[in-house]
Amino acid sequence: MVAAALPMTGEQRADLSRTAASSTLPHRLVMQARALLWAGDDVANEEIARRSGVDSDAVRRWRV
Repeated sequence: MVAAALPMTGEQRADLSRTAASSTLPHRLVMQARALLWAGDDVANEEIARRSGVDSDAVRRWRV
């Protein structure tokens, strides 16, 4: 089963983009924001996990 693209508004995408580009926020938050942006771009959970260096279960939890 493949997860559908994560729906988000333009405002949500802008907020996630700012977080993903931050050099002062905790690394975990930056990685989670990047993962959610990829999910919004319809990247598979397994690929997001590989890019993020986390388990695919973590990606599934972030998408909730």
